[in-house]
Amino acid sequence: MLFVFQLIYHSICQKPIFLVPGLLGSILHGSVTEKKRWYCPTFQDQDVWINKMLTVPPVFNCLFDFVGLQWNNNTNEPEQVKDVNLSIVDFGGLNGVSFFDTPLLGMSFVPYYKPLINKLKTQFQYEERIDLFGIPFDWRFGVHQKSDYFEKIRQQVEDAFYLNHNEKAIMIGHSMGCYLLDVFLMNYTTAEWRNKFVDKVILLAPSFGGSFSAFYSLWTKRPPVVSILGTFPDTIGTMGGIHAHMPNYDIFENDILLIEKDGQPKYAKDLVEVLIENGKINHDMNKILGVHEKWFSQKPSPIDLPVKIVYNSGLKTPKILNLTNDKEEIINGKGDGIVNAEGPEYVCSYWNDIECLDLNSNGLIGSDHISMLYSDKTLNFILEQIDETLI
Repeated sequence: MLFVFQLIYHSICQKPIFLVPGLLGSILHGSVTEKKRWYCPTFQDQDVWINKMLTVPPVFNCLFDFVGLQWNNNTNEPEQVKDVNLSIVDFGGLNGVSFFDTPLLGMSFVPYYKPLINKLKTQFQYEERIDLFGIPFDWRFGVHQKSDYFEKIRQQVEDAFYLNHNEKAIMIGHSMGCYLLDVFLMNYTTAEWRNKFVDKVILLAPSFGGSFSAFYSLWTKRPPVVSILGTFPDTIGTMGGIHAHMPNYDIFENDILLIEKDGQPKYAKDLVEVLIENGKINHDMNKILGVHEKWFSQKPSPIDLPVKIVYNSGLKTPKILNLTNDKEEIINGKGDGIVNAEGPEYVCSYWNDIECLDLNSNGLIGSDHISMLYSDKTLNFILEQIDETLI
């Protein structure tokens, strides 16, 4: 009897779900035809980000060479570097969003949405490309994606709506995936479209308020999240996904984010100039950064749908760079270790039709920017939004 009920539920009541990963979270696949360094490989049709074979020294230098961008003065747009052609994998499917790492001997080790996917499949009988979809994106370009990419999302949502008996979508984003959803929904769709095709939006550790960590990544030339890999001065300053996360001018308007050697305070609106003055970004890097300034110079657009947010304000999170001492000093604020709490707190205070869960945790597991995706508290919150009979 239960099996019959599940079949009826699956065929009639299921809301299609879309999973959008964050910065560094979409697998990139393609070819590299010329070497920049003698020890770098060339290849065709291979997973690149993040391929475990490319994360060992010194080859990880090649990995970051491959994912850099350059500025095209003819098109006035960022583009891939010469002799590199990478793209996302499995748009609409789950292969590009289940794990951070690509398979080695058939195994991946660092999960992304995999724990949530497993629960959706086992508890609700969701099926890939029927009512469960992945929306990977080329995070190197940040939210500055081509309009045809956003058209692909729109078409996928519409197709899922009709495939699932006119059930509206639940769109789930993590980190920069929340940023991308905000840009997509409020700039590439109409209110009429949203009301027809989207039921609600679930945002996990949303980063559209920006983060001091993005500024500090540009300052140190170290990648966010995986800073342990070292410095990559030719690449980090070209990554649109980092640029997009510069602290938002409005949300951080009155917050001191840097203290100069002479004690002069600097605020969000000053940080681009600080990077230029200190030689942290060159002319072309500044042009790539400029295409994102329109996003971080204004408040994120309120999403006019029911919005559910999970974030954490309980971990020490870098917020201020103090240069008054001989050695650089980081002063912490609150957040999830990567994204400052100011962004989520702003939208939780000012957006309409919003429900927010602050984990408010300083635990080692389940509270930081990545591992909160695996925590029972987060997963149960998501499942309750999918099956409101559990609330």
